[in-house]
Order: sequence, then structure tokens, then C-alpha cells
Amino acid sequence: MKERPDDIPESLWILLHTTKENIKGEALDSKVSALIRLNGELKENVTSLEQRVELLEDRLIRTDTLNRRLQSRILDLETRSMRNNIIFSFDPKSYDFGTEAEVENCVLIIKHFLGSVLSIPHANDVYIPVAHRLGIRRTGTSRQIIATFPVADELHMVLRHSDRLRETKHYINRQVPAEIRERNQYALPEFKQKRQNPANKAHLANGILYVKGRLQSKFLTPTLPCVDSADENIPNFTIAIGDKITDGGSTFTGNAAGVTNLEDISVVLEQSLKLDGISAATHSIYAYRHKGSGGGINKNFDSDGDDGVGLQLLKAMRDDKILNRIWIVTRLYGPDYHHIGKARFEHARQACSNANLKL
Repeated sequence: MKERPDDIPESLWILLHTTKENIKGEALDSKVSALIRLNGELKENVTSLEQRVELLEDRLIRTDTLNRRLQSRILDLETRSMRNNIIFSFDPKSYDFGTEAEVENCVLIIKHFLGSVLSIPHANDVYIPVAHRLGIRRTGTSRQIIATFPVADELHMVLRHSDRLRETKHYINRQVPAEIRERNQYALPEFKQKRQNPANKAHLANGILYVKGRLQSKFLTPTLPCVDSADENIPNFTIAIGDKITDGGSTFTGNAAGVTNLEDISVVLEQSLKLDGISAATHSIYAYRHKGSGGGINKNFDSDGDDGVGLQLLKAMRDDKILNRIWIVTRLYGPDYHHIGKARFEHARQACSNANLKL
């Protein structure tokens, strides 16, 4: 208590001081009560927000499930729509098929090919309602021709005669979606190796490889484990970012991170979404290679619709002996976007290779 002034009676001074202390206490109690109420309200708000976040996560999982289901159905429909089509690739040095004219009848060209190269009897009687060139015409080249064979027996007859092309530089293949074609290419070396032993009963179709009746799941699109981003025990991975490469209205950005298992890969992919530009990218492609527990190498890729890029990334990692890494490349289409063909493979490889050097 402060010293009492001489002009104030002692009893009055005590009364004033006591009243002041009481007022302070009441104000403090009021503030404490207000803080308790505010804390309760904040707890209710946090609980409400947690419930909303949980609901959004559930909806996101549901949306992802539906999206995968729709993608599977679209792929199935695309495959069915192509099942009667065969793509013909010609030897550029062939006199009859190595060049193309400005005005031509592709149906007649294919029938001539069936008779003269594949030695199919009565080739002119084969029913081909539609045939046309693929891609953009370039002087001095002969583009592929895609032809439709609605009669199943005739389709299979053409495919059976494909062995006549072994000593030539002509090729024929059934048309399949680009995603399946990429998976076929991925599994093809294993298929050829296993096929040397008839007991393996190796079978490759629509991007799916069976050996002795067993599905070889390692060649399918990777299914990664789910991770809880809120788990405090999950480490933050260092994700290196390479320089941007721009070509034909597309911007490629490479990223690289060290990984040792599939869980690491899932975490890196989720954490990479926080990087600038990844969530808005037109395509987000990745490939990985890491040592497995048995001493082998676990590897796979996902081209995210930019078919061919993921497999090329994986091949680049193999050629450069890159191990225990994941490479992620994003491709963003700009307003002036146009096709750049196989150049995208080199851009993706270079972008990720640059990022890998920064680790």
C-alpha cells in the first residue's frame, strides 16, 4: 500500500484502497470468465473444423475412387472401340509403300499390302470399310495407316500372317490405347524372356502379363500405400527442383527426392503437391527405382495421361544408374500449346536429371 497523504484521514484511505482492490479483483474475475468462455468457444470451433476436415478427406477419398473407376471404364471403352483396328507401318525404302501421294485410296493400299506382302489369298475380297493415314503429312515420308477389319475371321487371318514380315521392315500391330501400349512396352522384355520356356505359359495382352497363370502385378500401374499427412512421425523429405524447360507452349519442371520404399514414395508425392505449380499441372508424371528388401530393384512409373513419358523416365534412370530416387516431372500447357512429339521425352529426362544433380 502506498503511503497515505497527510490531508486524507486514515479510515478514508483504508476504505479507498480496499474499494480499489475489490474493483481490481472483480475486473480480473470478469476477464478470466471471459477468457474461459472464449476458450470454450474456440474448442467448439476447432472440433467443428476437425469434423469438416474429416468430412472433406472422406469426400476426397470417395472422389478419387470414383475417378479411378471412371478412368477404368473409359479405358475399357477406348479399348473396345479399337479392337477391330490394325496399324500398318511401312519400310520407308519400299518401292510400293515407302512414299505416299497427295491423293490416294488407303483401303486399296492396304489390300495391295495384304496380297503382295502378307500373301493373303483373295485380299481384294477382305472387307475394309475405313482406312486412313495417321499424323501430319511430311514430304518424302510414308505415314502409318490404320485400317478397320469388322469381320473377326479376317482380322485374325491378317494377324496370323504377320510372321511373313520377319525379314522385312514392315510392321503391323493391333491398335490399343496409348496407356496400354506403354504398359505392353514395359512388360515386353520380361515377356520375351519368359516365352523362351514354353512351360512358363507367358501371355501378354492389354498391358497385363501372366506367367504360369499368375498375374505379374509389378508391371501394372503402381498402387501406393496411403499415408496420413497429419502424422507427426512422417519426415519432411528434401525435394530438389530443377530449372524449367519450355517448348511448344509446354513448361516442364523436374523434381527429385531420395526414397527407400513405397511409403517414402507416397509421402514424397503428397508433399510435392505443396510445391509451386504441381497441383495445377496438366500432367504430373513420376518414375522410381529403389533397392528392395530381397536385394532386387523395385521400379515403376505413372505417366498421368502423358503416355510414354513415364516409361522413358524409368529408362533414363536405369541408363544413368539412378537408384533410391523418385523423379517427378510436371508438364503445364500454356495458351500457345501444340504437340511437340518425342521431344517431350528428352525435356522430361533433362528436367529431372537437372533436379537430381541438386540433391
